[in-house]
Amino acid sequence: MKIYLTTYKDDGVEYAGPNIHANSLENAEEIAEMHGLKVSGQLTDIYQPEEIIQDILLSYEFHYDTDTQYRTIH
Repeated sequence: MKIYLTTYKDDGVEYAGPNIHANSLENAEEIAEMHGLKVSGQLTDIYQPEEIIQDILLSYEFHYDTDTQYRTIH
């Protein structure tokens, strides 16, 4: 299963569309056509250096509500 990126146009402006999960480009193009989308590429890699991930995680402050700190919220 591969992930295909899509685009669509609205009032002449092109926007990123939803990702399509399909076995082949042909299948992805069929799905895209049914939904008025255009396949713009295939997602092949996601790369983020470890240092950047650590910096992002360290930059968040986590706050707990005293009423829900030890409860599971559903």
